[in-house]
Amino acid sequence: MHCRRKCPDRIADFAAGDGSLLISASKRWPGARLFAMDISSDAIQAIRRKLPHAEVVLQDFFDSSSIATPKFDLVLLNPPFTCRGSKTASTSVNGRTFRSSLALAFVARAVDYLEKDGQILALLPASCLTSEKDARLREYLMEERGMDCISEPVSRAFLGCDVQVQLVELSRSPRKRAVRLRHHRQRQNEEPTINVVVKRGGGGSWGRKVVRRHDPLCSHHFVEKWHGSF
Repeated sequence: MHCRRKCPDRIADFAAGDGSLLISASKRWPGARLFAMDISSDAIQAIRRKLPHAEVVLQDFFDSSSIATPKFDLVLLNPPFTCRGSKTASTSVNGRTFRSSLALAFVARAVDYLEKDGQILALLPASCLTSEKDARLREYLMEERGMDCISEPVSRAFLGCDVQVQLVELSRSPRKRAVRLRHHRQRQNEEPTINVVVKRGGGGSWGRKVVRRHDPLCSHHFVEKWHGSF
């Protein structure tokens, strides 16, 4: 179980697609109020048929001029991305502008729609956790929103290409997690490294392991493993 709340009241998906994430959420939390947004009219029509009680909006999530939504306890995301990873987006977070992949920009923007103790669970391409173009925004989200990778890479097929994906979580008010990642350089002439902080055992102490950047982020450095959809 990845969701912190036992029974989240309001759940959103801002890139709802066929509504599969919200359908799973409705089965797990039948009393939750659901909100779906997508840019595709076909997707919106399909969601209305599958989830007749959900609030459904046809809109581009990055069109801030007309978004008027409440805050949510839980946001579920499988944001759009390109298999070649060439498309980028600009997003503003706390007065700072970041250029990043579209997928990570979705996640950053979604933070604004969380309740104070709300949580985002997002399925992202593994490249979001290692690519240079996502480095600035990724660092900000780890530092300020406690973004953590909570699954190992899994291969999925999307739009005719195989992609490694990982589940990440973050929040408006981050708390200490079992795994925290931070990029740093020891010296200018050294290879970049990743600092992995792990919690040892059920009660316990905190340890640190440094791995080289070419190692897949989060691939083999978990002490605790999570199971389940959310």
